[in-house]
Amino acid sequence: KAASNFMEKAVASNKPFLLHYCSHHTHSPQFAGVDTTGKTRRGRFGDSLAEFDHSVGELVSTLEKIGVIDNTLIWFTSDNGPSLRNEIRGGNAGLLKCGKGTTYEGGMRVPGIIRWPAGGIQAGSICREVVSTLDMFPTILNIATADNNGIRGVGAMKNAIVSSSSFLDGFDISSMLHSTCTSGPGQRNGKLIYYPQFARKDRGLFAVRSGKTKVHFHTRGSLQSGTSNPDKDCRPSANFTTPNPPLTYDLDVDASEIYELTGK
Repeated sequence: KAASNFMEKAVASNKPFLLHYCSHHTHSPQFAGVDTTGKTRRGRFGDSLAEFDHSVGELVSTLEKIGVIDNTLIWFTSDNGPSLRNEIRGGNAGLLKCGKGTTYEGGMRVPGIIRWPAGGIQAGSICREVVSTLDMFPTILNIATADNNGIRGVGAMKNAIVSSSSFLDGFDISSMLHSTCTSGPGQRNGKLIYYPQFARKDRGLFAVRSGKTKVHFHTRGSLQSGTSNPDKDCRPSANFTTPNPPLTYDLDVDASEIYELTGK
């Protein structure tokens, strides 16, 4: 209700707005209200997820009611993969390897859903380019200041930030926010680096992705992926290793990181 009221007041005042809505739902301990508890086949996790789904629907309904649904950029994503140690009370990474706390795909790759008809995104279109949550800030900043939009001081702030690239860990992907989803020069271009949950200078990054190819220089399991995980690589007992040669996978055909590439 507070989020909806915030958007309603902004539109009534003819002001642009940014709503950063972070939900606790599906994180443990899980909970749901009286309208959702016991209503799904997935237990407490399902009930919590259903209530979260409903809350997002309420925000979308508010945007429809105040007449800005098509001109509002909606960006839905998560910060990490599922906490598999919670077993049936946790999420599921599907065919992806391991989960939260690891640098395997199950720990790092998350859903990304963007809706913005006015920006050129057509319903049902799919983008397979690699992006990061680090890209959200520079992207939103660019969109918000593209024509100044009447936001006093924001243009100066943008110039100050862009003048020092050390402040920007992400890339502006606003040119990709259309149905053809083509990355331009100076963007991420399919490259991504993977650091572990607890990074150390003497170990550096754990893995790198370039296009469809991912290379693991170091590997380690995680308590967050569960002590009884069927995949022993995911368990906390899977200690830090430096495989030689590094483990290499083709994520286009092997998102589960099972079949190691060999040779050149």
